Amino acid sequence: MNRTPFPTRRADLSVAEAAEQLNCDTRRVYQLIGQGHLQSYRLAPRITRVRWESVEALRAGERSVA
Repeated sequence: MNRTPFPTRRADLSVAEAAEQLNCDTRRVYQLIGQGHLQSYRLAPRITRVRWESVEALRAGERSVA
């Protein structure tokens, strides 16, 4: 059977991965989340995921995040 695969979607990022992509530290990522510049959600009390779309949008806007 030849199935059409589901469209691939980039996985959301951990806070550390988002920090690496944005060239800043994790504390700054949490600040950006708090200020509404990054979208995130919690998987568990100590596990936060950042939407990759919001990281890409912030990078595309060429704002300084540091």
